Amino acid sequence: RSDEVLTKNILEKVFNIDGVLDIDPRTGKPILVTYDLFCQTYS
Repeated sequence: RSDEVLTKNILEKVFNIDGVLDIDPRTGKPILVTYDLFCQTYS
């Protein structure tokens, strides 16, 4: 399921961004609408 692949947690941990997700009405799949960069890093 694509909604389990693209999550706010994944965006934060993998890409270091605070993303806003929405569902594409045509496909029903999650899309990244906008984002802010985090200044923290994970180890």
